[in-house]
Amino acid sequence: MEPTAFFDYVQKLAELLKSPYGWLALTPFVIIYVLNLNKYFGLPLRQKTLKEKLEDFNMLLQDDDLSPELKRAIRDKKEEFVFKSLFKIKAKTKLRSAMIDFIEKSPPEVDFDNLHIARQSVTLDANQEKLAVKISKSAYAYAISSFIVGYLSFFAGLAFMLLLLPSDNVKLPLSVAAFRIFSSIGVFVASGLMSLFFLNPMREIVQARFIAKNLDTLPQPAKEQKTQENAELPASGSNSIE
Repeated sequence: MEPTAFFDYVQKLAELLKSPYGWLALTPFVIIYVLNLNKYFGLPLRQKTLKEKLEDFNMLLQDDDLSPELKRAIRDKKEEFVFKSLFKIKAKTKLRSAMIDFIEKSPPEVDFDNLHIARQSVTLDANQEKLAVKISKSAYAYAISSFIVGYLSFFAGLAFMLLLLPSDNVKLPLSVAAFRIFSSIGVFVASGLMSLFFLNPMREIVQARFIAKNLDTLPQPAKEQKTQENAELPASGSNSIE
C-alpha cells in the first residue's frame, strides 16, 4: 500500500469520527480505559487491599481464643500471601525459603521475576532443602509445538490483515472502508496477542534453563563439597579394575 493511500485512509477515519455514529468505533478503547481506572487513578476496588488483608491476619493472630497450632497455620498463610502478592509466586514454607536462599546467593541479574516465569519447572531437591529445576520432556514438546503455532498464527493474522485492507484501485463507501480498516487492525492485534500466548511456554523453558545454569554455579557448603569429593574417590585397598 502506497503512503498516499495510507493518508487517504487516515483522512477517511478522521471524517468518520466527525459524525456522531463514528465515535462508536472508540467504544472498545473506552471500555479498556474504564477497566483500568484503578490502575491509573487509584480508585478503590471491591476487593480488599493488601494492607486490609494483612490487618485481618494480624487480628486473627492476636486472638487468644485460637490454638497455637492454628496460629502457626495462620502465620504461615500470611507469609504465603505476602510472598505471592510481592513476587507473584505461590509456594509453601520450604520452597519459599529455598527461593529466598537462591536469590540471595545468585548474581544481581537473577530475580524473583525469573522464578515467577519458570515456576512450573522450579521445585525442591530430593532432600527437600534446596532449589532444583526439573523440565520434563512433555514440557519441551509442548513449548516447541506452541512456538510453531504462535509463529504461524502471527503471520496468518498479518496476511489476513493485508487482505482486509481496502485496495487502492477500488473506491469503497466511507463506512465500508472504515469497517475494513478497523477489522484489519483488530485481526492483527488479536493474532499478535495469540502469538504471545503460544510463545509463553518457550519463555518458561528459557527461564528455567537460566535458573538451572545459575544453580550449578552457586558455591556449595564446605561439608557438602567434601562429601562429594569423598564419594568420587575409590575405596582404600581396592585394586579392582573395571
